[in-house]
Amino acid sequence: MAAYATEQDLVDRIGEDSLLVLTNGDAQAASRAITQASDEIDLYLGKRYVLPLATTPSTVRNLCVTIALYWLADDAAGMTELAENRYKASVKTLEQLAKGVISLGLPDAEKAAENTAGDVQLASGPRRLSRDSLAGLL
Repeated sequence: MAAYATEQDLVDRIGEDSLLVLTNGDAQAASRAITQASDEIDLYLGKRYVLPLATTPSTVRNLCVTIALYWLADDAAGMTELAENRYKASVKTLEQLAKGVISLGLPDAEKAAENTAGDVQLASGPRRLSRDSLAGLL
């Protein structure tokens, strides 16, 4: 499992002071929240995409930040209506991604499986040895 956001992404969204309040000074709290958010995202994306994602689209990074901040606010008893509404909107987006209503523009897991389940194809250069070219050697 890869984390879809960094602590710096959280700082960029809400600022260092606000993050310090949400983490109650716990240096590992932000990391745990990012891991929890990434795991939650994987539950949805795993239905449609090959995990781990080869790249992290900015949409997924933003969803991860929103969900991580939601879990931090919940742990810090600092839940606001805005944080809750943003979390619900993020989950709705993840549900739409899982159903294929919207797309990340990445290959679907189903299509990737189809591409690997077919016949093997080989390509080679022109033939260099033949019976005629080897006839005088025997």
